[in-house]
Amino acid sequence: MEAMLALRAMALGFAMHLAINAIISYGIAAYFFEREFWFGFLLSLVVLVVLPPIFKFRDALITALFLYLRFNKIVATFDADLRKSGIPSSGDYGYFDADLFLEQVQNDENLPAKARIGAGATLSSLQVLRTTGMVRALFASSALERAIREHWKYDRNSVTDE
Repeated sequence: MEAMLALRAMALGFAMHLAINAIISYGIAAYFFEREFWFGFLLSLVVLVVLPPIFKFRDALITALFLYLRFNKIVATFDADLRKSGIPSSGDYGYFDADLFLEQVQNDENLPAKARIGAGATLSSLQVLRTTGMVRALFASSALERAIREHWKYDRNSVTDE
């Protein structure tokens, strides 16, 4: 049922987007293409409907390439933030994914406030990235996953059995 509602909402959004673009194309064709109205209408409609996704795809590829080249730096930054916040290793919480781990740290009353606030800040920044762009969110989530794994390995290996 929810999938059907989501599909209907997407279809309505696309129809509204197409209707607005058709109105704009009609205005452009009527003003600039008086003699060749239909050519101008179709040309401006294609420009308004087809070109933005092409530019978004290009921007997504450029962003992905940039983030791929800087991935290790992003992981190191996340790892430094985990250590600075005093977030414990994920071995204490049964690590499944970054979001669940950060939620568990944020809700743990036994931890210091600095660690809980750090986990909440990291979690909220991930949520903001997920609303702004999927490419950035994908790379940030992947980098955070790796940083938590490395943080966990470091903490687990630094403990000595006596």
